[in-house]
Amino acid sequence: MYVMSTRGQEVRYQQADFKRFYGCAMIMGCLGFPKIRMYWSHEFQIPAIYNSMSRDKFLQMRSDIHFADVSVPDPCNKLWRVQPVIDLVRNRCNNLATEITQHLIDEQVVPFTGRCPARQTIRSKPRPTGLKNLVCATVSGMIVDIEVFQGAGTFQDCGLGHGASIIMRLTKHLPKGSHIYFDRFFTTIPLIQSVHQIGFHGTGIIMANRLDKNLKFPQDKEMNRGDIIQFTNGDNVAVVKWKDSKGVVVVSSQCGKDPIGETDRWNKNMKRRCPVHIAKVIENYNELMGGVDIADQMLEYYRIKMKTRKWTVKVFFHFLDLAVFNSWMESKRDAKLAGLHRSKVKTFLTFEMKI
Repeated sequence: MYVMSTRGQEVRYQQADFKRFYGCAMIMGCLGFPKIRMYWSHEFQIPAIYNSMSRDKFLQMRSDIHFADVSVPDPCNKLWRVQPVIDLVRNRCNNLATEITQHLIDEQVVPFTGRCPARQTIRSKPRPTGLKNLVCATVSGMIVDIEVFQGAGTFQDCGLGHGASIIMRLTKHLPKGSHIYFDRFFTTIPLIQSVHQIGFHGTGIIMANRLDKNLKFPQDKEMNRGDIIQFTNGDNVAVVKWKDSKGVVVVSSQCGKDPIGETDRWNKNMKRRCPVHIAKVIENYNELMGGVDIADQMLEYYRIKMKTRKWTVKVFFHFLDLAVFNSWMESKRDAKLAGLHRSKVKTFLTFEMKI
């Protein structure tokens, strides 16, 4: 319909054409040539690509591909052009959230620097500009829920602020009893209490200006490295401050400072690493808070990179990469359950090339 309205001619693609198109795109992501046309050039041609599809047909399909009826826009949804793709990937991700375990909630960026109705900039990310995707993942990196941020109104207001509304939305499909970790962008004490009331354990670093005024922690300059101070209340919530090079405050409904462990830190005066005390809740946070970063790292290795002005194409390829990564994580999990040796488990590169 799109081609008919723009070029005045009807183009018919078969299901096999789309499979070859997706396969060629994934191989390009693994190989990473700087220009698309190089895959068909005489000097650098890749048989798996040029034997599957001609260059002109590939570029034409990339231009023609659409995921929604462009004649019926949705004014309430900035992402209506790719919403079917997002819904398809999200529904499959939700089916993976079956185990009571640790889950992490963090931000992810779908890289795109062109014109887009929902473009954001997150300066702390390696590729800061693009669409902001809120992600819930396991500790190993498997993604179990997603929600692309569209601005005000993306998340239903829970009465506890914007960050809390995101957490409440992304925990909707998790099994009760799961332990959820998130960073200081989301954390408030009322959020931890609310998460505990609906059957989850929550842990997160909290900003000093979000603490209750009744909690009188000493200043950083008054504490020595390794000092730990804890406050608790009747709602099964512990607020722990630990002094490393700077003070860190963590709120949790799962555990507190005990049992106190040890970690090595560099001592400038002694010129060597020395053991210092560390609270259990902070030790857990440091160990487990990294699943979304693992997913981002693996996606970046073999991301489908193509120069295009169409943000819809970038979003589609990102979620195609995400689906392939999740499939690889499932295969690793199944191989572990089957007792296969690590040497017999496919690497991410091998798995993607085999697809």
